[in-house]
Amino acid sequence: MLRALPEVRAVRRALAALALCSGFAASAAELAEPSATRADFALRRAAMTSRLRIQSASLLPGQTLELAGVDRAGAPLPIAVEGASGLERIDASRVRFRAGTKPGLNTLRVRSDAAREEIVLQVFVEVPASRMRGTSLDGYEIGRYPARDPNDPPPPGFIRVTEANRGTRVSPHFRLGDFLCKQKSGYPKYLVLDPRLPPKLEALLDAVHATGRRAETLVIMSGYRTPSYHRAIGDRTDRSRHLWGAAADVYLDADGDGSMDDLDRNGIVDVRDAAFLFGLADALDRAPTEDWTVGGASVYPATRAHGPFVHLDVRGRAARW
Repeated sequence: MLRALPEVRAVRRALAALALCSGFAASAAELAEPSATRADFALRRAAMTSRLRIQSASLLPGQTLELAGVDRAGAPLPIAVEGASGLERIDASRVRFRAGTKPGLNTLRVRSDAAREEIVLQVFVEVPASRMRGTSLDGYEIGRYPARDPNDPPPPGFIRVTEANRGTRVSPHFRLGDFLCKQKSGYPKYLVLDPRLPPKLEALLDAVHATGRRAETLVIMSGYRTPSYHRAIGDRTDRSRHLWGAAADVYLDADGDGSMDDLDRNGIVDVRDAAFLFGLADALDRAPTEDWTVGGASVYPATRAHGPFVHLDVRGRAARW
């Protein structure tokens, strides 16, 4: 990943400080306020607990995922789950889902009678990486991941994306196709999507709304990158979170002109608007609650190819550059 220029880092620091003291950034209390995107109960799965009304997960064929309902205080809450075969009741608040042998989408509907609400969980059964032939999968070029590292192994599988399922919502404001690699190819395409990334983007969008600005979504300029594409665009880092579907380069474009909006409202669109968005992302990492994960964040200025944007990821630890 390109390193931010010194002057960009200086602007970023200044804007982040200004955001925290002037009301540019939402306070922790504002960020914790419920929104229309969240239910009055939460779904706990693996290491994640989320109240988002639409969530996503991915499994290899035959793998299992335990789902648990919890109330706002974190106490077990009875749930009912339907929508696919492979469901097994554990107790009143827990259900186990076993993925079938065929890759594809399973839409699970998790209902809480106590909360009188429903959460939709989109479970993608992946195509195992073992089915790759050389560096491609079904003719889709993926390339080679870095040498095996026990802390950072290559993805074990890939989500098969078709024209039919690319519009599937993986969270209230983001679709599966939003995260596709930008390399040119026909369908099917393949991607990796860390389930922690859509909640982080939803949290950032909530923070934007808390400032009084309105936008239907964030534009994902770059989501998943295959190692092949990553190298083709000249990025020599081999541990980029983009390669694991755990990072996104984003900007806010409510007016639809294809570039960052004038977020600081000074009449000019430049790196300071990206710094404004960075300030909100930075505030999330300083007060992580509920379902977003601490990660990396940085500001990038406009070039001839694109406008200013913000990188954020869910690496599990704070990183700034």
